[in-house]
Amino acid sequence: MQHFRVLILEFKFILIKFQSLMKAYYSDHFVLPLLKGHRFPTNKYRRLRERIGFELPSILLEKAKNVTDGELAFVHKPAYIEAVEKGQLTSQAQKKLVFHGAKC
Repeated sequence: MQHFRVLILEFKFILIKFQSLMKAYYSDHFVLPLLKGHRFPTNKYRRLRERIGFELPSILLEKAKNVTDGELAFVHKPAYIEAVEKGQLTSQAQKKLVFHGAKC
């Protein structure tokens, strides 16, 4: 029985150690000016980060770093990047926005 208790304590230690090493990156500080009623309101991501911080304090939450226009240019056209930066996306372009990982 003593051996069983030792195994449980070792398992709990490993679990705690593993959880404290887990990192989650957030980017809710990057707020896009979206149309009112957009299906992915950006404030929900802030609320999710706050809830994770409260309910799972062993997870280390880290602010995502800013990307450069050059890095964005790997996946977006320069005109699109400029329109996003200036808040000049057309309503049609905003409706096409999809946030990966979100259920549509």
